[in-house]
Amino acid sequence: MKDKVKSKSNTFRELATIFSEITHLRGIKRLLSWDQETYMPQMGQHNRAEQTALISSIIHKKMTSDQVGLLIQELSPILEERNEEDDQFVCLREWKRLYERQKKVPPQLVEELSRQSVLAHSAWARAREKADFSIFLPHLKKLVSLSRQKAAHLGFEESPYDALLDEFEPETRAAELEKMFKQLVPALKSLLERLQRANRDLELNI
Repeated sequence: MKDKVKSKSNTFRELATIFSEITHLRGIKRLLSWDQETYMPQMGQHNRAEQTALISSIIHKKMTSDQVGLLIQELSPILEERNEEDDQFVCLREWKRLYERQKKVPPQLVEELSRQSVLAHSAWARAREKADFSIFLPHLKKLVSLSRQKAAHLGFEESPYDALLDEFEPETRAAELEKMFKQLVPALKSLLERLQRANRDLELNI
């Protein structure tokens, strides 16, 4: 019995180490994004796009490896117990969700989405500076197309956005957001009108 407990503990520790490495890699990716927003020269966008695509590929490969799948399978008794007070259960449930989700998405699509996201952001910055939406439009269309492909791989019942939203707000659906936004619209419109009036009054006073 002690050997089984020890073995399970070692298995969990091994899986935790892998996801700790993934967290560090994601930190590197966020640092690249921060640098793009602050110090990166404008002509560095293509190199940055390739760097980000590479990091995303490494993260995806590590997260969807056979090793991760095997470790999760070995720890399935923890999931079956469904003890919400158990830290291992909570961690394992999330790791399994991430593993199964990423396993559905082709690595080439992961790379291309990361690459195009960087290029699109640079185009958006130029478009904003020049007040010319046409600079950003082709990149936006490409991102939407790639995102639809990702949603198709992930699978959904009603809206493609359900599949994408689940990445940030698990189990939340687009229909729920639509209902919430409908409730917010009247208050937001009223606030916008007050701000516009205040701005006009300020201009008149100046």
